[in-house]
Amino acid sequence: MKRTMPTEEAIKRWNLHAERFTAGYSEFGDRSRVLFLNPTIFSLLGDVDGKLILDAGCGEGYLSRILADKGARITAIDYSEKMLELAKARTREDLEIGYYHGNCENLSFLDDEQFDTSVSNMVIQDLEDYESCLQEMYRLLKPGASFVFSILHPCFITPDSGWIRNEQGVKEYWKVCRYFYEGVYDQRLPIQSNKPIVYYHRTLSSYVKAIISAGFTIEDIVEPKPSKEVLKEYPGYEEDLNCATFMVFKLRK
Repeated sequence: MKRTMPTEEAIKRWNLHAERFTAGYSEFGDRSRVLFLNPTIFSLLGDVDGKLILDAGCGEGYLSRILADKGARITAIDYSEKMLELAKARTREDLEIGYYHGNCENLSFLDDEQFDTSVSNMVIQDLEDYESCLQEMYRLLKPGASFVFSILHPCFITPDSGWIRNEQGVKEYWKVCRYFYEGVYDQRLPIQSNKPIVYYHRTLSSYVKAIISAGFTIEDIVEPKPSKEVLKEYPGYEEDLNCATFMVFKLRK
């Protein structure tokens, strides 16, 4: 049975769990961001010095801070007031970052075609109306500009997916289940609550069709895999590389 949940309820849950969710963040985010997402995102963005960039769904702001340190001028948006409080508190005054409260499904307070680049890191899966978000990103970008966004890999991270373990508790294989379900489901996080943070799952074809419908051209798709050198710093993580956890798109207007 399909579950539904308006984005407004998802926002309330992010506000409730924002501090605990980001408590373990370093200046480069959490382990998954360090291992998988950051290297891919920075590679796809290229040189950002002097560019006006929209961080669409900035969370506690770590990516905005890194990009500003690289010389970018950042407009950072998030729909969680609590996340924005954390972001502002963690940002040095010398960084050129403007933080604004807004839902990426509708950013009508921002003018058309003003950004050189837009980036959205692990956000679109947290929105009920992901199609409107893609349309807004297209509207806000200058002609020829790029949009880089990351999501959980929709083919492998699905409702009821997870490790199957033997009697000794050792991981044997990763189970994928309910891929064609499109709707909301609870995140499996070490946060006990009767109001957990949620994801909105869609199939890969639904994402691609929404991208095309918004007017974008797909320039690149990356399924991040850390190098052996990086993995040496995180022993025991190799067993989690049996399938792709994330997917990162680079789109062109």
